[in-house]
Amino acid sequence: MRRVVENLNVGENKIRIGVVQYGDSPNADMYLNTHATKEGVLNGIKEVRQRGGRQRNLGQALEFVSRDFLTAARGSRKQEGVPQFVVVVSSGSSTDDVAPAASTLKSEFPSIREMIRRVIEKLDVGLDNVRISVVQYSDDPHMEFLLNQYSTKDEVRQAVTRLRSIGGSQLNTGRALDWVSKHIYQRSAGSRIEEAVPQFLILVTGGKSTDDVTRPAHQLKRSMLILILDEKTSSSLSMALTTQGQLGSPISVISSSEPSDSLMCRKTKFASP
Repeated sequence: MRRVVENLNVGENKIRIGVVQYGDSPNADMYLNTHATKEGVLNGIKEVRQRGGRQRNLGQALEFVSRDFLTAARGSRKQEGVPQFVVVVSSGSSTDDVAPAASTLKSEFPSIREMIRRVIEKLDVGLDNVRISVVQYSDDPHMEFLLNQYSTKDEVRQAVTRLRSIGGSQLNTGRALDWVSKHIYQRSAGSRIEEAVPQFLILVTGGKSTDDVTRPAHQLKRSMLILILDEKTSSSLSMALTTQGQLGSPISVISSSEPSDSLMCRKTKFASP
């Protein structure tokens, strides 16, 4: 566990770590809000002592994690949209049924995917109307599909259904914005920015960026791109976009009948409930 934590960007506003041991029954050695620093987490792990038991009731442990561990009171940021990851280390097969609890824990990413789908449903998607692209990011950005990759709403729906979380250890929003500017909002990727078609970027993030967002955010403003920020987006990004003047258009200007190029850029972090 120490080696894993050493390679993660641990902190109260970054990756939070919790530890649960299980055997006959689960026991929390460290909650997500027990320690606010990497040093505190490492010291906490050093103090963990093996607990006895004759069984490996993984199903009971997963149920405990879902019900009593991944909660706001224990430091989970699930309600803020921060991904929740459970890493199971086991020496053998479970002695109880894991299926019900595992199904419950798997439900978060689909909820994010469903949110993207609902946004798309409200738009008049098509090559001559609203074009859609999706990018995930964490340590690095990952292109899911380009603005000109699909020509119908049904094709975009199917692509969104196939989305899977890419994982990662950091939240490099600045790097993602820079990549988007260079690789998505280009004619070759399906952008119609040179034809004066409005460009929208919907940034879905549940935490503060681990890198600097100022330069790429200013670059996007110079390119006349309008960023629509999720309410959980870090204040540093909001400031970077407004220091040179207020955004000219609120989200209400997006009409499902007007052509636009829309990118949904969502974050994903590993082991960061």
